[in-house]
Amino acid sequence: MPEIYPRISDVRKIFYKQQRQKNVIPEYAVLTNHLNLDILRTRKALKHAKGAKQRELFTSQLHTLLDEKRLKDDSYLEEQRQVIAGYIAHPKSNLRLETFTKGDKEYVTFNRRRRGITTFDRYVSLTLRKAFKTQTPGRDYIIRNVIDALRVADSQKDITRSIIKTDIEAFYENVTHSALLRKIANNRKVPKFALHHVRAVLNAYLRFADTDRGLPRGIPSSSILAEIYLEDLDNMILKDSRTVLYTRYVDDIVVILGDPEPQHLFSQVSCHLKNIGLKPRSDKTKMLSPMNMDQPSFDYLGYRFRFAPNTGANIAVDISNSKKASYINAIDNLLSELSPGGSLCWGDMRPVRKFIDSYYYLAYPHVPKGDEDSHRIVSGLAYNARLVRGEPENLKNIEGVFKCLHNRLHKVLESDIGPDLETENCKCCGKPLPWIDELKALFRDNLTWNKAKKKPARTHLEELRRNQIKEFLWK
Repeated sequence: MPEIYPRISDVRKIFYKQQRQKNVIPEYAVLTNHLNLDILRTRKALKHAKGAKQRELFTSQLHTLLDEKRLKDDSYLEEQRQVIAGYIAHPKSNLRLETFTKGDKEYVTFNRRRRGITTFDRYVSLTLRKAFKTQTPGRDYIIRNVIDALRVADSQKDITRSIIKTDIEAFYENVTHSALLRKIANNRKVPKFALHHVRAVLNAYLRFADTDRGLPRGIPSSSILAEIYLEDLDNMILKDSRTVLYTRYVDDIVVILGDPEPQHLFSQVSCHLKNIGLKPRSDKTKMLSPMNMDQPSFDYLGYRFRFAPNTGANIAVDISNSKKASYINAIDNLLSELSPGGSLCWGDMRPVRKFIDSYYYLAYPHVPKGDEDSHRIVSGLAYNARLVRGEPENLKNIEGVFKCLHNRLHKVLESDIGPDLETENCKCCGKPLPWIDELKALFRDNLTWNKAKKKPARTHLEELRRNQIKEFLWK
């Protein structure tokens, strides 16, 4: 087959990326749930096996199950590879788009009657990433880089660096189709089928939205198309000799300069954006330098970076105001059924279990069930606490969230159950209190952000219960 056709390894990459957060057994479970539970049970049995014969038996069973799962999943991969190859051999020009709503947001995606088009679009995305050598680091990686760059820059005796923080106004809505297509067509490493597909997607959006500007949110390839559109801006900033660190997450930009005057580079950035039909968002733009510390902080990807007004040194990394508001809202949801007039009866096992599990998901780290090969997964406040640093007086947001959680939990539990939770029976129904030992442990655990990130990771619940808790907390 010509090189443009996908290999099984290419298709596997697509599904690894698509379902990486759903992994139960990383090497295989990214495709289907086939045999997952049997594999996990056998692993557990092998772990607790007594004697060589038992270990040999369970090891053999495990290998048989993994081989069977590999065959099933490889068969599925081959089916998807054939679908992609069909789109390459017979390109489609007349694509149709439709809207769907998730939560309070509306997205534009492919018409569902076109079988396999989303999988093919993901393969086009993979092809474009290879052609443009594009990498999109995650939020954690970016924040760690910003923290490290500030630490190095601030280690000098006299701080001479400055910072540009800006956002591109209505970025996705203002990508010019003709300029994007021209950029892709000029890259000789982009195969014809990929260019044809991008043109078909943009033409479909033109018919759908009646505009030749903008990218459809909800289509996988939109993210790489957005990256390609800003490639020249990235190169311009990176090549500037004053740039210590440049990082961009979609349209959210931070530049750390080894120069106390950021205005000149910001003017260049503004000019470049204007030439491609974009502009910085004025209310999201800040320039900080040792000589200009009127507002000594900026928010980036859910974190607030605070600086000393007198020296300009970075003194804290806190959660942002919007992140704090989101957590306070989750605490409101958690305690909504416990407040006066709430529906929770402390003698009812299921709602009490839901409350306890929701508390854990809000504050504690978690790992996948029975999977010792997976990376540790953290959630909620424990997730954000990993990157927080600084003295308590400079961490008002995350300190405030933990104080709110602690104080309100104590108030409700003491009111509903009694002082120090010594009551054995529910006040409203008289039944024995289920899970009272866990409730007492939560009551006595004076949880702080520093303690939360060091807590032993809890085991993830099954997906249905996890999704119910997610909806309950973040509704």
